Amino acid sequence: MNDYKIVDSLDPKVWDEFVCNHPRGSILQTPWMMDVYKGTRNYYPSFLAALDTAGDVQALLLAVRVQTLPDPLAGLSSRAMLFAEPLCREDEVGRSALSQVLAEHDRRMRRESLFSEIRPLHPSNGDRECLEQNGYRYEDYLNFLINLQRPRDEIWRALTNTCRANIRRGQKAGVHIEDETDEHGVDLLYEIVQMTYEHAQVPLADKSLFQQSLR
Repeated sequence: MNDYKIVDSLDPKVWDEFVCNHPRGSILQTPWMMDVYKGTRNYYPSFLAALDTAGDVQALLLAVRVQTLPDPLAGLSSRAMLFAEPLCREDEVGRSALSQVLAEHDRRMRRESLFSEIRPLHPSNGDRECLEQNGYRYEDYLNFLINLQRPRDEIWRALTNTCRANIRRGQKAGVHIEDETDEHGVDLLYEIVQMTYEHAQVPLADKSLFQQSLR
């Protein structure tokens, strides 16, 4: 196994270029998202990358420790989350680098969180074995992907009868949709999301996550 230089900071342009050029890269792995996490209450981001001897990025991850209780119970009420899969070169060199990045991430989080969870956006492309070798356990999950580029009538027909009936009921009651990309829109959105999460009885991120995302 090659040895790589593991770093916790990187030129944002280099970082962003690696993510943008990766077939599974997303905004959730970018420097912009780290800035969002930094401004979110009880969110503590952690970035790691593996560089080869030439200084080129071979693998990286962006995690965030989510803390639900104050000190001294922080370690007992925190979990480390990756809201997108870690990225690496899609070959044995990349997976070797990813293994070392994961090992360093786990070492740092061992005393600060109860567990680490990865929520991949894409099917595994050879990195699942690497994750499992580093102690991660795969569990089935479901992502709903809806192509909104289709004609409106086609999207409408794809909805269930119950969903279409609820939409018609809302229209009759005067419900309408507005694009509000401002603080007022965040307030309205957060109120709706709060009701949903309370119904599901799961914790919700602080409003500052949504406010930082807007900025």
